[in-house]
Formats: sequence, structure tokens, C-alpha cells
Amino acid sequence: MKKHQFITDNDGNALFAIVPMEEYNHLLENAPNSYQENDFYYELTDEELRSLEQAEQQSKLGLLTDSEEVHQEALQRLMGKIS
Repeated sequence: MKKHQFITDNDGNALFAIVPMEEYNHLLENAPNSYQENDFYYELTDEELRSLEQAEQQSKLGLLTDSEEVHQEALQRLMGKIS
């Protein structure tokens, strides 16, 4: 048996991969860990997650702030600290 096999559609595009069980188990064991290591959401606090959820809901409602407005406000705050 070949090490890897593929199931393809009529055009030859690979749809599924058949891999040896040992390799499958290795992938299964390591996939969640590598996903969590690269996903910063696992590092966020509950408060930060709630804030993101609230921002997403506000975005869906069209409650957005123009980026130029945000930049102007940030610049004004910065200038107030420098003066």
C-alpha cells in the first residue's frame, strides 16, 4: 500500500487524503496544540472577550467610528500629554 492516497473528483482535484493510522493519530494529537499556540484568543481575558463580542454586535448594527475620527482623537490625546 502507498504511504498516502487521495480520493479525487472527476477532474482530478484531490478531495480527501488517506494516510496511515500512525500519521493520522500524530496529526490528531498535535493539531489542537499547534492551533492554540498560534491563536491569541486563548490569551485573552474574559473582559477582553466580552469587549470583542460587544464590538462585533455594534459593528453588525452599523455603530462604527470612522478611522479618521479615531486618529484625530488619538492625536489630540497625545498632544494633550505632550503639552
